[in-house]
Amino acid sequence: MAEHFAAALGDATATPAGPWSWRQPEASWQRALRAIEAYVKPVGERVAGAKHSRIRVKLSRDYRGDHLVGIEVRELRPTAKGAWTGGRLLETARSVEDATSRIDPDDIRAIELLAQWRRAATGHADYVELSSPVLDALIEYPHVVTGNDDHAFRVVKHAPRLLIRRDRDGNARVQIEPPPTEDSRRAGEWTRDQLVLTEFDADTLKLASALGEETTFPDQALPALLALAPQLSRRIEVDTDYGAAAVVAQVDSRIHVQVEPLKEGLRMRLRTRPLGVDGIYFVPAVGTTEILGLRDGAPVRARRMLADEQRELNQLLLDAPLLAGGENGDDIDIPAAETALEALSQLLELGERVLLDWSQHKRWSLTRRLGVGQLALKVRAQRDWFHTEGGLKLDDGQVVSLASLLEALPSSQGRFVRLADDRIIALSQELARQLRQVRALADQRGRLDLAPVAAAILQPLIDAGADIDLDQAFEEQLRRIARAEEINPEVPANLEAELRDYQIEGYRWLMRLASWGAGACLADDMGLGKTLQALALLLARAPVGPALVVAPTSVVANWRSEAQRFAPSLELRVYGEGDRVQALDQLGAGCVILISYGLLTLNIKTFADIEFATLVMDEAQAIKNAQAQRTLAIRRVQADFRVATTGTPIENHLGELWSLMRVLNPGLLGSQEHFGKRFIAPIERNSRGPEREALRRLISPFMLRRLKSQVLAELPPRTEIVLTIEPSAGEAKLLAAVRRQALERLETGALPEEAKRFHVLAEITRLRRAACHPSLVAPELNLTGAKLEHLLELVAELKENRHRALVFSQFVDYLALVRIAFDRAGISYQYLDGSTPPKAREAAVNAFQAGSGDVFLLSLKAGGVGLNLTAADYVIHLDPWWNPAVEQQATDRAHRIGQTRPVTVYKLVVKGSIEEQILALHGSKREIADSVLADQDVATRMNVGELIGLLQMG
Repeated sequence: MAEHFAAALGDATATPAGPWSWRQPEASWQRALRAIEAYVKPVGERVAGAKHSRIRVKLSRDYRGDHLVGIEVRELRPTAKGAWTGGRLLETARSVEDATSRIDPDDIRAIELLAQWRRAATGHADYVELSSPVLDALIEYPHVVTGNDDHAFRVVKHAPRLLIRRDRDGNARVQIEPPPTEDSRRAGEWTRDQLVLTEFDADTLKLASALGEETTFPDQALPALLALAPQLSRRIEVDTDYGAAAVVAQVDSRIHVQVEPLKEGLRMRLRTRPLGVDGIYFVPAVGTTEILGLRDGAPVRARRMLADEQRELNQLLLDAPLLAGGENGDDIDIPAAETALEALSQLLELGERVLLDWSQHKRWSLTRRLGVGQLALKVRAQRDWFHTEGGLKLDDGQVVSLASLLEALPSSQGRFVRLADDRIIALSQELARQLRQVRALADQRGRLDLAPVAAAILQPLIDAGADIDLDQAFEEQLRRIARAEEINPEVPANLEAELRDYQIEGYRWLMRLASWGAGACLADDMGLGKTLQALALLLARAPVGPALVVAPTSVVANWRSEAQRFAPSLELRVYGEGDRVQALDQLGAGCVILISYGLLTLNIKTFADIEFATLVMDEAQAIKNAQAQRTLAIRRVQADFRVATTGTPIENHLGELWSLMRVLNPGLLGSQEHFGKRFIAPIERNSRGPEREALRRLISPFMLRRLKSQVLAELPPRTEIVLTIEPSAGEAKLLAAVRRQALERLETGALPEEAKRFHVLAEITRLRRAACHPSLVAPELNLTGAKLEHLLELVAELKENRHRALVFSQFVDYLALVRIAFDRAGISYQYLDGSTPPKAREAAVNAFQAGSGDVFLLSLKAGGVGLNLTAADYVIHLDPWWNPAVEQQATDRAHRIGQTRPVTVYKLVVKGSIEEQILALHGSKREIADSVLADQDVATRMNVGELIGLLQMG
């Protein structure tokens, strides 16, 4: 029977609150004002103010059955002397509505009563069911009478009770009081002065059905019955005489957290268990205080300390705020694994103050939070590396190896690391952050071999208290780095220029890295004087030994000019001019060899045998391809200090950054394969993921980048304007025909992916050339080009207003057409492309800067870098390039230090052509540029389908 008794228990069901109704009295603004006054009154005042309600109710036992209640509802009316008449009987809905309109708005109880009575009176007007909402409205209503003498009467509501009584034979008799009526959830007990309503929920009715009128439990069932008594008391009032025989027990007011694993997260419940493992759970600080139970098989009784439970609960919610919402006993569902681990970690930090009770499902094996102080490492020099090993000490004395930690980090949740054996290590935020930085240098298996330049990555761990055993070589490297941070060198006195503040800081940064022995990438925005900062460095390091400066052929002349102007004390030798053997003869302090990338590649055997003090690689995007011959040649150059200067360290993809750092700081970014898996693939999947920030932190000590907007407040503004040009009818037909032919050719050819990609790019180039000028793809048609005509008008207007312009195009044969048109129009110009000899190039630049030429025509590739052309205040791009950074670099030939006038940039785009699609791509290509210091070239990353999509649109 005890089993049936327990099985009858279920979840409690809440009794709905009585309905609310509001009937506004007659009138207009006065009624509204009275309603507002009533609304703002405290509820207690509203009820108290209704002492002389118009509404009286008379109740009686109905002869038709105990489930019915006889009822009369009357509206009393005041007499002239202030008394009340017997009133009129409210029997119809209309009469109830009329009465409602006359009631004082303060008489809230009467209004609520009439709202319920109006509904009930539509069917009958002399009785209601025990379950009627009318009786709910009459509970504690002060104006109820009964009997022939109309004496005062109350309607009250009580909960049912469970009686547990011991009989003479030692058995326990159990029954529900009062017994529920058949098929009813409410019982009514009449006395002279009141009607007691008892509510039964579905579970209590089920329990009453199981018990019948009374159930007798034998002596052997007593422990099970008493064990259920406290739990019963949370659901129903329990009246028992067994408490007197039970032994008084001590209670435990600590909070228990019941934990149940979900699919990813956890479900938690906050409970107390006053009698310990032998007792049952309670919602903290809620429910009965007197409890019965068993301890070691014997009955015990105890008094719960509700105040202590509340205090423990409050403190728990302060210490573990993620458990907020469970203070009332509700389930706390935490579906996200990382948040669930955070909540569990907060609980573990509380020690024995809180008890965790796991369900029968698999529990999570989570350590308490471990900090930097639990990390023990050993660093030893091995050839060109520092091998690092060690581990994290757990509370139980076990050690988790550093390799295991680093291997598991990429798939971990925040600061929680799940190991292969399903143990979860809780790291402090600081330790997690530091290990993620270290992880960037480890291989896929977690092995950590540090390049000397990366030694500083362990310094924060050392400073934070990690137990690290360092060998002498590593300690010396750290001291060297520390000394480098302290130096603050003065700008060389023999530099014939006054550096700006940011240039002085750039020079000092270079000198610190030189002292450290790490390579440096000066990645300042175009036009901020990277060459001048490099010259200051060369002067400062001149006493150390010879230097090698490598630059694109197109920039060599500019380098020579800048060096002769600002650093005349340097012994500058241009390799390739005159006797090459003599140029390398007797290299010593203050000697600087200036060479192009092409000549260095051809003569690398000669240069690989020379030890240079300083190597400067200008426009270092030239070594972006790790497999290119020039990059392989640069790696063979011996130099104590390597510097790369570039405004675009990444032009096309992140692999270019690896190539650059492989030259500057070998080993810093690991192998190319490791870098691809660790950084390139994750960042291309999610450019805002943690890998991007990890990479930025890793390279930031070795890369300095300032934007013009940050350091040159005095630089004149720059305005960019896109000029959309309407093609002629003939041009529009030609563009459509070229696009159609391209798609047809691609549809008919069955080619491998790479070959097809090559053909798609070739067709796109043909479309781009057609947009520039019809004669570039169909000279036999003799069509005029709308873009060229627009250019002539624009340049004529600029010339008339005394402006000078740089005009860029990627197509040299298009520039040839422009030259012919300029000659006919009498527009003077300077010109250079990739075939222009260095001396002629230098002469053209000097002539334009001196005022010769209305326009400077330049091919984008040859004229986009290394030139100072501030004599122009307009820049015209005749055709858009995939990479906006390349166009930006070309624009900065004019918008740079020395420019005193606002610069206007025009981009000429033919309407309806592929140029519009290319320009639209520019807006989506800057995210990686802003975060990892360079732009992406979308064309190099688009698949064949995406490229064909451009053809279909353009």
